[in-house]
Amino acid sequence: MALGGVEAISRLDFEVEGGRLSAQRQGPQDAPRILFAHANGFNARTYDRVLAPLAAHFDVVAVDMRGCGSSDAPADPARLVSWETFADDLGAVADQLAGAPLLLAGHSFGATSSILMLARRPQAALGVIAIEPVLLPPSVLATSFLPFAGLMRQYNPMVQGALRRRAEFSSREAAIDNYQQKPTFASWSEGILEDYVEGGTRETPDGVTLACAPAWEAAVFGAHQHRTWRAVRRLGDRLDVLKARRGSTVRRPDLVVAAGSSLETSEAGGHLLPMEAPETASAWLLERARARFERI
Repeated sequence: MALGGVEAISRLDFEVEGGRLSAQRQGPQDAPRILFAHANGFNARTYDRVLAPLAAHFDVVAVDMRGCGSSDAPADPARLVSWETFADDLGAVADQLAGAPLLLAGHSFGATSSILMLARRPQAALGVIAIEPVLLPPSVLATSFLPFAGLMRQYNPMVQGALRRRAEFSSREAAIDNYQQKPTFASWSEGILEDYVEGGTRETPDGVTLACAPAWEAAVFGAHQHRTWRAVRRLGDRLDVLKARRGSTVRRPDLVVAAGSSLETSEAGGHLLPMEAPETASAWLLERARARFERI
């Protein structure tokens, strides 16, 4: 049975530069549409339990971003300098979904990529509903454009953490056992770790490997040559942000409010709020999506 009593999840593919993005779809296909983008290192399947309640009302398409999940578009860490690459991909997907009102949604890196896309292509969607977008201080982002930015990335703790990530396991069960021992996953809601592993590993002759290679995840963490705050200002009241109380990547909430965007703070969970409190994430996404679509 499908989660939440909605229609079963189906798979579909989208052509993007150099290859293909895979996505999963659930909900009535004649309904208003939501395009959801996941956080760095994750995959669409991770958010099944968050998105299922939305699929009772909307046509929900959750994409595996370049280098993640079942997508096979080229993902060369040496060539990645900004998240505009992912904004281009989301724009291509939006073009291929043309025909129904579209709303962008996402978490973390996926939310920021959605913001960048709509700022460049304002007619592509109604707006963006973003859980914990990566909105670093302007002073921090400015360093990404300096001549020594590549050297600085080597000392980025997120980059180094991703590079140390184990990629190979004897089975998906072994991967789950390994992750269950780590503090990051201790607060995840039941079943989400299993969904993450199912959607984020690929079978090999010796077991399974992470679909998102550690080197690619690290490259994403270090690639910040994009104009995030300019994009936020361009969106203005077309952007809704849900911020976590602790560990948030919305580092300058005052600038979000100054741009005319809506900002709410959740007490449930930290930056990985959709994994820690999926009901909270679902309820917020549903309320914001309904409000956006009611305006048309």
